[in-house]
Amino acid sequence: MKIGDCLHFRGIQHDVCEAGVSMRTMRRVVDEATRVASGAPFRAVWPCLASGRRAGCSCDRLKAATAEDVEDYEIEVETDLAFVAAGMCPVCGEELERRGNWQRCPKCPEVAVHTLPAGRVPLWGEE
Repeated sequence: MKIGDCLHFRGIQHDVCEAGVSMRTMRRVVDEATRVASGAPFRAVWPCLASGRRAGCSCDRLKAATAEDVEDYEIEVETDLAFVAAGMCPVCGEELERRGNWQRCPKCPEVAVHTLPAGRVPLWGEE
């Protein structure tokens, strides 16, 4: 998450954001010059990301992240990664069950973590 990104954004792989807006209806394809000028990484843009709004997209349910929101999010991610690295579910604290390169929580069906070989969890910025 970056400053200006929408707090409702969950990723383009989801049908809707947390505000219930369809990701498909928000998607816009811009020309290459607009993409470069806006700083968007791809020609497909969404208003959920600041680069998409610089490219001309808009959404009336936007809730832009502040510096404090970004800091809180980064702390949450670091905490979740520490739980996973310890083999614990970041939601309920239950021990994660290993299934091949995946770890899953027996109580929280939404928690599934892909790990690197030898059970090593990649940290942000690591390859």
